[in-house]
Amino acid sequence: MAVPIIGILIAIVVGALLIWFFTMGDKPESKKKTQAPKKEASKKAEIPITPRKGESNKPATPVTPKKDESKKKELQETPDKTLKPNEAQKKLQNLLTQPGETQKDHDNWASSNGMPAGLLKLRGAGRTADVVAHDISLVIAGARACVDLKDGSAQEAMCTMPEETQKAHDAWVHANGADGTIKLRGAGRTAEVIHREIELFSLGAQKATAQKKLQNLLTQPGETQKDHDNWASSNGMPAGLLKLRGAGRTADVVAHDISLVIAGARACVDLKDGSNQEAMCIMPEETQKAHDAWVHANGADGTIKLRGVGRTAEVVHREIELFSVGAQKAKELKQ
Repeated sequence: MAVPIIGILIAIVVGALLIWFFTMGDKPESKKKTQAPKKEASKKAEIPITPRKGESNKPATPVTPKKDESKKKELQETPDKTLKPNEAQKKLQNLLTQPGETQKDHDNWASSNGMPAGLLKLRGAGRTADVVAHDISLVIAGARACVDLKDGSAQEAMCTMPEETQKAHDAWVHANGADGTIKLRGAGRTAEVIHREIELFSLGAQKATAQKKLQNLLTQPGETQKDHDNWASSNGMPAGLLKLRGAGRTADVVAHDISLVIAGARACVDLKDGSNQEAMCIMPEETQKAHDAWVHANGADGTIKLRGVGRTAEVVHREIELFSVGAQKAKELKQ
């Protein structure tokens, strides 16, 4: 009888131990299993919302690239009013640069700067490399003196030849900054020799004046009415063609017309072929077919719109006329 009771007691003790093991003993384990992920998750949640020093707690957004793109597009669509190195500036720089010492260097310089063969003699008796180089230096000195001048009337005076007398030569040389460049007295300094050197100096001034005018022609003026007036006046624009006042002649409209003149001038300056320059200065008939042919032939595609709302034959013809007058002005200054 005692044996069964002991067995029952042992069974109860073992059962209690098993119940404790599977309940109480398991709790820390389950706690670890259930709490650990929560702790980890909370750590992950803390990372994006904990800002670094000096940073916002908002997630980064790709705003900067969009701004850059829009800015880039805006710059592409806005006409550049700064004077970039164009053909006129290059030609002026070439005019102001003494060439090398060889005959070929002198020939190239004279040709690229449109020097009159009768005045700047490159061949003949006594026309050594040193003599030709001296004459070229006189032309360059005149060009530099003219470039430094701000006064238009002084530039005009420098481009005007004096009488062939000692007194007139002396006055001209002193008045136009040629002292030290053109020697007025000494052995061999005849009136004829001095007059020819003044002519070379003056030639340089004339060439520089033309290049400066060309640069002004190729530069889009400011946006005000005064800027437009000054540009039109300094470039001798026909009042009947480039209208600066009147109904609908807003600053934007006038600026657009000026840009057409400049586009024509640039197109002419970039041309090497003289016959193409001539064609650009001749107006077509006032028909759609003639307009199309002229615009395509003279590099005005993209500048003069040929089709669309309001693009009547009259409107297109007037814009061709503005483009053409720019080419004419540039052609005159290139000569």
